Amino acid sequence: MSDEEVARYRVEYVKDDEEEAMGLVATLLAEGEAKGIAIGEARGKAIGEAKGEARGEAKGLRKGENLILSRLLKLRFGDLPEWAKARIGAAEPEQLEAWADRVLSASTLEETLAD
Repeated sequence: MSDEEVARYRVEYVKDDEEEAMGLVATLLAEGEAKGIAIGEARGKAIGEAKGEARGEAKGLRKGENLILSRLLKLRFGDLPEWAKARIGAAEPEQLEAWADRVLSASTLEETLAD
């Protein structure tokens, strides 16, 4: 095969193969990107759902502790004044648990809700 025939072959066939290969590479990159995005979205959604569930559980637990403590205090000391309701409503779970531990041993509402 002459140099001219080799050159013509390269122009006709190798060029087409390169264009086809570049098209295939572009297609594979697009597919890989789409799969990566889908995986990332799925992971993000799972993480978001888990965080939301944990927040909801914590909020529900706090609300339940608040309700039980308020009921116990009302049974022990009568209707709760607004300052006590506000203090209980603003308390963290650890504080609510500490106050619940004092419900039976404290002599007054003030003593129960002391820091």
